[in-house]
Amino acid sequence: MATASGLIDLDHGRFEGLMGDEARALDPEAHRTLREDPWRARLPVGETLIDVKRRVLEELSRIATRHPGKAVAAVSHEVPLRLVLAMLMGVEGAGLWGIALPTGSIAAVRWETDALHLVQEPSLPPPREPAKDR
Repeated sequence: MATASGLIDLDHGRFEGLMGDEARALDPEAHRTLREDPWRARLPVGETLIDVKRRVLEELSRIATRHPGKAVAAVSHEVPLRLVLAMLMGVEGAGLWGIALPTGSIAAVRWETDALHLVQEPSLPPPREPAKDR
């Protein structure tokens, strides 16, 4: 297992650790732009979503290059995952907030000829069978 710094979460800047209502109270315009026109948004003292998407795609490319033809698990956070999924699913603008992405879900992608392809949309793994008494 290795840590891939390109897959870290969005730098929320001054919104870090805040709930939506708290972020809206701190900077109503930045919060509105993030929710309604996310690709134009820059979080106060934080990252743009364009920068996050670029960083995540570069990291996925590095992983694919290091492990050609192999299955690799990459784990990230909600916003980076939404950005990549929105690109792969053709979802634009604020629609990225509507992508179903349950906590603990798994999506499958494949890197082919310098391009990422969606294999499976996010879904929860099947429930595990309860352990039987021995």
